[in-house]
Amino acid sequence: MRSIIHLSERDLNLLGFLFKYKVASSALVMGRYFSSCASHTAYKRLLALEKANFIEARSDHSGKNYLWMLKKKGFDVIKSSLPELAEIGFKSENIVHDYLCTLLSLSLETKSEDKKSIVISEQQLRRFDENVFPKWLPSPKDHRPDGYIRTSEEDNQKLIALEVELNIKKASRYLSTLYFFETYSDKIDHILWVLPSHKTGERLSRILKDSGISSRSLCPKDREDYHLFISLVEFEKAGMDTKVFNLDQNEITNLKKLVGNRHGITTESDPFMDMRILAKSPHKLRAYKDGVGLKKIQQTYKSLIF
Repeated sequence: MRSIIHLSERDLNLLGFLFKYKVASSALVMGRYFSSCASHTAYKRLLALEKANFIEARSDHSGKNYLWMLKKKGFDVIKSSLPELAEIGFKSENIVHDYLCTLLSLSLETKSEDKKSIVISEQQLRRFDENVFPKWLPSPKDHRPDGYIRTSEEDNQKLIALEVELNIKKASRYLSTLYFFETYSDKIDHILWVLPSHKTGERLSRILKDSGISSRSLCPKDREDYHLFISLVEFEKAGMDTKVFNLDQNEITNLKKLVGNRHGITTESDPFMDMRILAKSPHKLRAYKDGVGLKKIQQTYKSLIF
């Protein structure tokens, strides 16, 4: 039997969010879009949207970890509200990679009454016509990072390019990327490379230095903080207090200071941003039954960035 459902404004916002970021966990969706609902009510709504073929939850090989994403019907609903498209599409090609990009982009974002940063996702860079982007953004035709974050400090706005590298490539594979960042060094303030561990960060640093690109090109105008590195292992533990290193593996700052986010999320205090919580029904986990609860986490979200 065909499922008929009336889409609310919240539903449409959720579909738009899943287009922009490609994937999101149940916990993230509940925290962002169902602040006034009980956890079981929020979960039932997700299941209703899934049954009506607007969204789907895809699992990894274990069958325990789930991420929500758009289906064609959901994309068709919001397509007319999007800017001019250069390419039609919406699907994730690597859900693990795209989830980490979602997690990091939202963590680096700042939203408050007096400050609001801008996040432009890889999906937007890929799908939107180049003419819809602001002039301060590099051309997406030359290279698409995994997203951009424009910080909200009015007196010191910065553009940060995000590069999530789960697998290190050969030096030759990075040449075009490095030339792109050299070309647009007048627009980009930092490139934030996100690596699985500190050791892989050290390895990538050596590869970039040995790529054949001159040190002057790697660090335009002697900017030692142009190419920056963080470890996912540390990010999972320290959140926005994660240490940030440069090409020489010298500690430069931390994420919170880098983006000017005074209230940056820390994964220790916010289970929704914990990378390990990927259950389709997180409200049924023991941590929630023991009193953590959806309401407390929603309040944390609201006070931090949403």
